[in-house]
Amino acid sequence: MRLGTVELVQELAVKAARTFGSDVYERVGTLQYWNANQMAHMMMGFFGTTMTSLACMKHWNMPALGLAFLILPALRDVNDYLNDREAETNGFSEQFVHLREVVRDCLTDTSYWVVGALLAVATVCALQDLHAASSQYLALAVFVGAFAAWNGIGHYWPQKRRFDRSGIPYFVRLAKFRANMRLAEDGSAGTGEATGQPLSLDPAIAGTVCSFLDPDRDTQFLIVCGDGDSGKTSLACGIATEFVIWPKHNTPPRVRYMAMAELLSLIGRNGGRYGFAGVLDDTRPLSASEANVLVIDEAGPLPNSLQQGAGGGLGQDLVSLLKGKMRVALVANQADCAAWKRWIEQNLSSDAPVPVIAIADIVDDESARPPLRLQMFALATYVALAAAGLWWLCAMLYLDNPS
Repeated sequence: MRLGTVELVQELAVKAARTFGSDVYERVGTLQYWNANQMAHMMMGFFGTTMTSLACMKHWNMPALGLAFLILPALRDVNDYLNDREAETNGFSEQFVHLREVVRDCLTDTSYWVVGALLAVATVCALQDLHAASSQYLALAVFVGAFAAWNGIGHYWPQKRRFDRSGIPYFVRLAKFRANMRLAEDGSAGTGEATGQPLSLDPAIAGTVCSFLDPDRDTQFLIVCGDGDSGKTSLACGIATEFVIWPKHNTPPRVRYMAMAELLSLIGRNGGRYGFAGVLDDTRPLSASEANVLVIDEAGPLPNSLQQGAGGGLGQDLVSLLKGKMRVALVANQADCAAWKRWIEQNLSSDAPVPVIAIADIVDDESARPPLRLQMFALATYVALAAAGLWWLCAMLYLDNPS
């Protein structure tokens, strides 16, 4: 529907009020956090390059040398990329195109640094009456800023909205998840003792999760089980997050993470809680009926109303809801895992057994830290930047008065 002049002005006024007004009266989502992060990158580039340009102006009369400050984000990106290359050994990174997202993130952060740096040089040149050079750097800043805005609007804006609407309690990438876990096709509880040693991911587990994440596969259901504080919710959040990131396919799924008690209380309502309210920037979670990927946490003992299968009533409603989903992941305690596995196989997945990933505990071992080579590289970078910062300060304060 085409907006009239009055409606368009009102819509712009609402957007401006949400952007510049207090967040006490607005829902704040991950898109706001991402925007604040990128503005911080831009201001760090502007401030650091301004200091460097002023020092270079005093020493060599060449403010453009202030762009040397861009060494900082370049070194940071190299460090991040090498660190994530090292993390590939757990088997998740390559499967889920993790490095592609790392490269995009580094490029995005650096582009905002560059915008701030170019604006700083343009400002210093203008203050020194170097108007031609100032115009050139300003034009470059506009060009890089247009790329940064295109990348943010095209990739991160819908991605952050999907995360807000998913209801996932926290953001976890599977590339960083390490745990003592095994496949338990029979739904048994035992997972063995935690070793505390560096782990390489079992190819069978990686293949099961990859199959679940691939929409072209037939793995519709997955169960994650474990004791309390074993890490099963972290794995479920990681799986849901990969669906939200969705770097591999053009049409991302609609993801909803919710507790079993909430799902059972809402399946009888028309569309469930929330749903689409017609607000484009709504941060409220989707309804269970709108989502095509459901991650159901805190599945306690099988309710008596479901013991006899689909039967009717609540059981029939739940079966109808889950059958229409592209993917359903269930998170259950070890004691309740076998009962849920049987219920799903009897009512929803009679063709093949439902895979079960049993987790003993999350592993916090030395292999999860950056390797020593990268630690030394990062430390040397900080030392060099500290020395450069002292030089900038001395150049600005004392160069004109050497006595």
